[in-house]
Amino acid sequence: KALEIINQKNPNLTNKEKTAEIVGVGAVIFNDLSTDRTKDVEFDWARVLDFEGDTGPYLQYSYARASSILRQAREQNLLPKAPHNSDALSHSEAALSLMKQLGRLPLAVEGAQRLNKPSLIANYAIDLAKAFNSFYRQVRVLDPAASKEETAEKLGLVSAFRQVLGNTLS
Repeated sequence: KALEIINQKNPNLTNKEKTAEIVGVGAVIFNDLSTDRTKDVEFDWARVLDFEGDTGPYLQYSYARASSILRQAREQNLLPKAPHNSDALSHSEAALSLMKQLGRLPLAVEGAQRLNKPSLIANYAIDLAKAFNSFYRQVRVLDPAASKEETAEKLGLVSAFRQVLGNTLS
């Protein structure tokens, strides 16, 4: 099923079979972990493999998007830097929202441990990816008109997102 979707959306992708296996396995695992352990699991391939819903493939896509931005930046010899009172980021509601969401990771982990509910981390990951995708749509990270300092801070936020999402997926 994942291979069918990949063939429709990206027929020229290399290593389609391997990618489909990674997406499919991740989708099934995420579906199980994202469901509250006290509720019945409803399994529907179409929903589980949706790249735009609250699913594993959506998270994998978000991670891949962040990785692509960072790869493009490296090719341009641009490096990420932790944001420090950046005017560009502090005036962006999407950037502030993403920063706040990044800071919520410890609460999600603590709650998941205390309540024995891994679904809290899965739900945190979805909220984090939504915040990142909103940031990505509203802020041009690799803007040639921006200063190197501003670009480095935007890349720092992308890098932080990628790291935290990667940790939650692990």
